[in-house]
Amino acid sequence: MQLFHSIKDINDMLEDNEELGHQVAENTLDVISCFNADMKVLALNAYQLQDLLELTLKENDVLLEWMQYIEYSVLESESAIYKAAIKANSITTKIMLEAQ
Repeated sequence: MQLFHSIKDINDMLEDNEELGHQVAENTLDVISCFNADMKVLALNAYQLQDLLELTLKENDVLLEWMQYIEYSVLESESAIYKAAIKANSITTKIMLEAQ
């Protein structure tokens, strides 16, 4: 296989063989076509990733809202349990005093 040291080497070779020049042009068009197809795929993938990211962020927001609701509900439940415990303690104390 011949080594090329400069663009001039390639140009000289193409000038010597016209058929080779046509083949290079055809190969170049094929490569450009493949490149364009690859870019379309990459662009579609980028769009899909952006869409997935937006959906993930929305899901995260919903989960955060849900966690805040759960936290609020737990605090309300703890408060109700604490109030019930105080009331039960008061009733127990009252019953014990009446029993004496």
